Amino acid sequence: MGRKPVLVLSSLGILASMAALGTYFYLEENLEVVCVAADEALATTTTPCVPKDGFSQATLDSLSWLPVTTLFLFKFAHAFGLGPLAIMLQGEFFASEAKEVSSTAASTFSQLCGFLVSKFQVDLENALGTAGLYYLYGGFAAVSVIFCAFVLPETKGRTAKEMKAMFTKSHEVDKTGRKV
Repeated sequence: MGRKPVLVLSSLGILASMAALGTYFYLEENLEVVCVAADEALATTTTPCVPKDGFSQATLDSLSWLPVTTLFLFKFAHAFGLGPLAIMLQGEFFASEAKEVSSTAASTFSQLCGFLVSKFQVDLENALGTAGLYYLYGGFAAVSVIFCAFVLPETKGRTAKEMKAMFTKSHEVDKTGRKV
């Protein structure tokens, strides 16, 4: 199996886990129980209550396993795909004369993104809600699925020379300025 399908599957696993977490927290954040009494004077704490959106605390309680399970799914999907392959692809994409600088830049960018996620997680959660935050992360995973499936070239079985030719071919021009 090539690297592309593994990256797509990894991104899909991350997308599924973030969507499931977002849905769980959406249910938790929007659980409202509406108590209806025929006569307000008769309303008591024992008045029968009806879930506003068709789900109840019992429904949410029955899904209490979901957050931990989806975090395991996220960790697994990241560990078998996006985590190690992103680093490995650096060695395959960058020409030997550019690996030192380009790999450093790519790793620095990756660490900067991790820092920004950690730094602004609370602010994002306050602005979007917990569900919105996980849906946002799921959106990034969806972009990753599309990128890996349609933009990222397959590198398995290609030599460094073939990779260099693939990335430089569109930049070569003849004496008239046309692409070769």
